[in-house]
Amino acid sequence: MTQIAIISPEKIAAPRGAAWAGEAAGRLLAFVQAWQAGRAQRTVADARAAEAAAVRRTADEMCRIDPRAAADLYAAADRHLRG
Repeated sequence: MTQIAIISPEKIAAPRGAAWAGEAAGRLLAFVQAWQAGRAQRTVADARAAEAAAVRRTADEMCRIDPRAAADLYAAADRHLRG
């Protein structure tokens, strides 16, 4: 007759505060990611505004020479700002 010894390890409890610390770390990570996403959106919006302002300056210069082309440039700047 053969005997088999099955050893089952004792369950180890999670350290105190581990769930709280994990939740806090997750919230901090989500906050940082949201902040970075907002910063990226603001950077893109600022770049678009600067580009539209440059096009408007060009349209201001062209207004005396060719008002129709200037009007097209103003419209293009507005469309560029809207995305």
